[in-house]
Amino acid sequence: MSRPRACAALIHGDTILMVRHVEPTRSYWTLPGGGIDAGETPAEAAIREVGEETGVRVRAVRLLWEGVYGIGARSSPEHCFLVESEAAGEERPTAARGCDPEEADLHAQSRLLQGVAWVPLAELMGDAQVARVRMALAEDKDTA
Repeated sequence: MSRPRACAALIHGDTILMVRHVEPTRSYWTLPGGGIDAGETPAEAAIREVGEETGVRVRAVRLLWEGVYGIGARSSPEHCFLVESEAAGEERPTAARGCDPEEADLHAQSRLLQGVAWVPLAELMGDAQVARVRMALAEDKDTA
């Protein structure tokens, strides 16, 4: 089993903060996130990962969903949190590509993390993670 992980959904208006990963055989957009360190709660990991990967300081609002990341022996628990920016005001926080500390010694073009962007939710209708975020938020509205 792989290390448990946490990810975060930071939504501003009709956009969501996403990071772009580039691997040798594929590239994709995903929610900021990564492995949970020893002694760290899933919420703390989500907050840390958003900061490392995007430079945006956030606080956890609530758990959106828990599930399994990966397949078979390489699977691990995953926790996704709704987060909000710590910055005051209505402006969308400025995000910039960060760096995973485990890859800090690699040349920037050799790192997994290759981009960060505010992506319109309408462009992510087929994204599995974003679909789960949207479903959790819709359930909130149904129970309100």
